[in-house]
Amino acid sequence: MTSACQGQISPYCTDVYTPILDIIHDCAGDGILPYKAYVGSDDTDGVGMAYRVTADHLRMIYAATAKDTQIGERGREFLLKIIDGQAVRLGVEKLKMCQENYANCNLLIKQPKRRKQRIRQEQIRTM
Repeated sequence: MTSACQGQISPYCTDVYTPILDIIHDCAGDGILPYKAYVGSDDTDGVGMAYRVTADHLRMIYAATAKDTQIGERGREFLLKIIDGQAVRLGVEKLKMCQENYANCNLLIKQPKRRKQRIRQEQIRTM
């Protein structure tokens, strides 16, 4: 729905995902380009897929842990652990992220005030 309302082909190009993808890029290693909407054979190095999966998993973890659920060893907590592990693996392998940067990325997504301050600082720097 958001894609259609904003005239985008992909939800990853909407204002729902672009702040998350920007945070992921900031936490990615040297030489990783910002997210481009490459899919399939156009995504030759798998970086686009890594961005999308990491963004989806971070959003899911954020939503699930907002209601007193934690990553753990049983039931849905274990599922969150698996999902988090896959996001970390892709971040490390494809986005050259260290685990500390992944943790920072997760923290920025969970704290909207910090994210808004960061966006304002970026806007001021680009003026």
